[in-house]
Amino acid sequence: VKKGFLNATELADYLVLKGVPFRDAHGIVGRIVLYCEDRNKSIEELSLEELKEFGDYFDSSVYEYIDYEKTLSRGIKKEMK
Repeated sequence: VKKGFLNATELADYLVLKGVPFRDAHGIVGRIVLYCEDRNKSIEELSLEELKEFGDYFDSSVYEYIDYEKTLSRGIKKEMK
C-alpha cells in the first residue's frame, strides 16, 4: 500500500480543502511523490518541514488526513454511497 502512494489522492483532496485549485494540487502532489521516490520514503514519513517545502498549505492536520487506515475507511464509505 505504501509503495503505491495510495494516500496521494487524499493529499490532493487535503490541498483542495485548503483552497488550492485541483490542477495545482495535482502538480504539488506529483512533485511530492517524486521527492518521496528519490528518498525511498512514503508520504506520511515526510516531516512537516519537508511538506512545507512544497507550499505553506500544510499543517499538522495533514497527517490525520493521509493516515492509511482513515484513507481506506473513507474509500469504503465512498463506495457504500
